[in-house]
Amino acid sequence: MTFANLISPSEGEELNYIHVLFEWEQEADAISYNLQISDSDSFDDLIIDINIPDLIYIDRDNLEWENNYCFRIRSIFNDETFSQWIHSSCFSIANPKFNTLGSFEVELYSE
Repeated sequence: MTFANLISPSEGEELNYIHVLFEWEQEADAISYNLQISDSDSFDDLIIDINIPDLIYIDRDNLEWENNYCFRIRSIFNDETFSQWIHSSCFSIANPKFNTLGSFEVELYSE
């Protein structure tokens, strides 16, 4: 069995925004996905543990400036069993990014 890949955020990426788009590839026979986000790569203390039917998730409420996070995805199948974790990836959120005029630079996502 081949596993899907995580798309974003990429491993080691430093973000300058706190509304974060999580994206991954589709896995064969999956009906939904379990996304976990933690502030450590051991996933002992989960910030988010959610089942979603889509290949993207935008978090707007749980991630903060100047922190490191890790996330991982696993498939959920029709019989309600889980796959192994597809992968895990860690990233950081720095301070907001300003342009030369002193205004925020903004990236917009729509669901």
